[in-house]
Amino acid sequence: MMLVLSMVTVAGAEGTGFTITVNPKDDVDHEYQVYQIFTADVETNAGVKVLTSVKWGTNAKNDTDAVRTGDPVPDAVLDALKAVSGTNQEKLAEITKYWNADSTPVDTFASTKAAPGTSKKLTPGYYLVRDNQEKLEGKDGAATLLIVKVLDQDIVATAKSEKALCGQAGAGRSC
Repeated sequence: MMLVLSMVTVAGAEGTGFTITVNPKDDVDHEYQVYQIFTADVETNAGVKVLTSVKWGTNAKNDTDAVRTGDPVPDAVLDALKAVSGTNQEKLAEITKYWNADSTPVDTFASTKAAPGTSKKLTPGYYLVRDNQEKLEGKDGAATLLIVKVLDQDIVATAKSEKALCGQAGAGRSC
């Protein structure tokens, strides 16, 4: 099993919520878990939609401290997130400080290559979407982890989860 990270940012039309659809590339049945890190309002600033009034989401924590859902996120946290401009792994390391991985996801949905799955309607904010690791145990599939910043539009993400075949660049030693 391999873990792949992707960052997705979407801005779009007004609406009452959005969905996340994940298209797996492999032939394994996936179950994606959706975690709400932050919620926010959507405003237009100089013609660009941005998230404002950021609050703690259902699956949030502040590093090791518990937080209350709906309370404003401190400026220091927002500044730390804005300061990360490196690789997806560096962004993941920062945002996971604010993700309570032991909490119950706000949504779970099944997805396959033949029938991509879609989440329920969600509110604007930051979400972490990951493969349910238990469902992939013993299967020849790759796990996907998406960090999603959504303003207000449905998202369709293609999982970057194709495994390298033996003899191809990137193939592991276990071939």
